[in-house]
Amino acid sequence: MTLKLILLSATLFFSSSKDKADKIIVGNPCSNDHPFGSTVTCTCYEEDYGNNLARQKYDLYLPDGFTNRPIVIYIHGGGFTGGHKRKFMNPANNIAQVAAFLDAGYAVASLEYRLLNTSNETVGLRKCIQDCKDAIADIRNLPSSYGIDPDRIALWGSSAGAGIAMLIAFEDNTVNRPYKAVWVDIPQATYDINKWQGGLGVFPDCNLTNIISILTPTKVKSIYGLGTATISNIPAFLSMTQSYRAEVDIIQYIDNTDPPVWIENKAAQNNQTLGNCPSSKDVLNHHKNHCLKLKNKLAAQNVEWHLRLKDVASNTIVTIHSQGAGNWNSGVEFVKDKLN
Repeated sequence: MTLKLILLSATLFFSSSKDKADKIIVGNPCSNDHPFGSTVTCTCYEEDYGNNLARQKYDLYLPDGFTNRPIVIYIHGGGFTGGHKRKFMNPANNIAQVAAFLDAGYAVASLEYRLLNTSNETVGLRKCIQDCKDAIADIRNLPSSYGIDPDRIALWGSSAGAGIAMLIAFEDNTVNRPYKAVWVDIPQATYDINKWQGGLGVFPDCNLTNIISILTPTKVKSIYGLGTATISNIPAFLSMTQSYRAEVDIIQYIDNTDPPVWIENKAAQNNQTLGNCPSSKDVLNHHKNHCLKLKNKLAAQNVEWHLRLKDVASNTIVTIHSQGAGNWNSGVEFVKDKLN
């Protein structure tokens, strides 16, 4: 059956209580029955969720011939101001990773969510996180005819998407425990930027004035939904954002109920040794120090972790694992093992 230019109603094709349509994805990457070069044929849908706003959508890829499939849910990065649900096609190696999940019979979804306004943002990260929670709830409530197991989920995210994935898995995993694995690429350790500074912070040689200057006051205000407020007074800024910062502090949610986590950061600039506060926004956002903070907190809470970093001196990728855990060499193999 060709997937091109077809529109099917859920009420015609599926027995569903959801009053909405399922749209066959046309064009790249579902212009044929083998998205991402998968060896199995797939059916591909674009679904709405939430209030049907422009970015409240997700793509869904279902390998044909499988029932009760586990699902890998991808959350894109982009600094909360960019990116889209097709972003896991870039870098190109993600295409092979998605194909590997489809070939194993796993469903794959890629979420789109509302982005922060570049000025006068009044809601902040809450809307990005809530959108992804709503999308996941929508996926878990799909009719059984989709053949998805709602209690075997792996979350996979990059940068901003990695942070959202961890916040959802670490905060929500006590509810039915659906999350069996989390794979995060170039993550941040927390969105409480007060924990990025100083001796016990992510960057011992940074202070909050440095960090706000590098990220830019406009971006920091957008993160916490501060609109047109001024943040030149650091004590006032910390007081004003105290409850919000705690709400988006990833590491404070980590406890021994959390699923295993694969942490990956392979770019050389992110793995360099720092002698002072980074001057680059990209390094500040993505340095391996974030990975190490996450690993240390996971270890302290006896949560299984795997850490894959680039050794800059030898130009090799080094993977270490928590004691007693499997010795996988890729996030794909880790996720597949945890979902089986």
